[in-house]
This record gives sequence, structure tokens and C-alpha cells, in this order.
Amino acid sequence: PCHDTGGGWATAFSAHPSQLHPVDDSFSDESAVMVEPTACAVHAALVADVPDGAIVTVLGAGTLGLLTIAALRTFAKPRTVVATARYPSQRRLAAELGADLVVEPDGIRRAVRRAT
Repeated sequence: PCHDTGGGWATAFSAHPSQLHPVDDSFSDESAVMVEPTACAVHAALVADVPDGAIVTVLGAGTLGLLTIAALRTFAKPRTVVATARYPSQRRLAAELGADLVVEPDGIRRAVRRAT
């Protein structure tokens, strides 16, 4: 029922009621839109079954990558989290959220070798 309803970048869209979930008025719109990507990151951290002491690589430090770093630090026990980030603001946030090593995308191979 949703293959022709438009995309998330549209100024307006229609959705089937099964695709909608009520949000309590105590949530701001900015907080509410973070629920789904946060759920994805938490789900990934839980189902990845990261062994204690493992080295984990997160490719990208956009919204989902940053949330995944935080979820890994909260729900798993990796020894090292290596993340890639293009921009200084992403590098800073990745480190603040628990990445031990944050590198530009083209430096990931060297960073993982160094971490192992």
C-alpha cells in the first residue's frame, strides 16, 4: 500500500494508517523523527551479537552511523569502535559518542590494521 505514496523529501505525502504511529505531545517534532533511526541503530547493535573485546567498524558518521556508535557503546562491549567521517563536526560527534578512532573514509583500511 505504500509503493506510490511519495518519498520522505516531499513537502507532503499520503500514508496508509498502518504506516502511522501516534506520538505523545510531550515529544517535539525534532525528537519524534529520531525514534525510527534510533530504533534501527539499537536493533543493529543487538542483533550483531558483537563479541566482548571485538573491533567494530562503523562506516559513515551521519545520523544513523552516529546513533549506531552510541548504541554499540550502550548495548555491546566492543574493545574498539573505528568510525569513518568526512567532516570535522562528524569526527567530533563520533568521538563524543564513543568511537575510539575516527578517520576519513579513505583511511579505514589502515585504521583497522592499526587497531588489530
